[in-house]
Amino acid sequence: MPTIDNDSLVQQVPHAGEYGNLSVWSKSFTKAGVLNADVLRIQRLPAGARVDEAKLVFDDCGTSVTAKLGYAPVDPSLGPSAVDDFWGTGIDVAAAAGVFRSAAHPITFDFDVYVTVTVGGANFTGSPKLTSVMSGEATGTK
Repeated sequence: MPTIDNDSLVQQVPHAGEYGNLSVWSKSFTKAGVLNADVLRIQRLPAGARVDEAKLVFDDCGTSVTAKLGYAPVDPSLGPSAVDDFWGTGIDVAAAAGVFRSAAHPITFDFDVYVTVTVGGANFTGSPKLTSVMSGEATGTK
């Protein structure tokens, strides 16, 4: 199962506006040739990011395609351990475009992590667009 990086995994500066540390991290991913069991690294979250809400916006990815939404460490020696389905598993991205909203509790990352999508069920058809939208607070590092 190969890992496929987004074209730009540059760490985003979170938009906070006039609401203090309230932050939204969003990144889109569009590539052809995504296969069953591939791991897509969609975006990078900074150390100190607390994610309160996770969403995956998706195009129709093809018949029988499912997805898991999770995270993996940028530097495995620092952690945390990867959890490929922290925000969701068995996400039906097959029949039509839609939005998945996670019911997971908030999580704060002490070190940078990648937001990952693990493809299941079948290969992608064409080049569907996936967008990861994480909202929470930029709490800073310890």
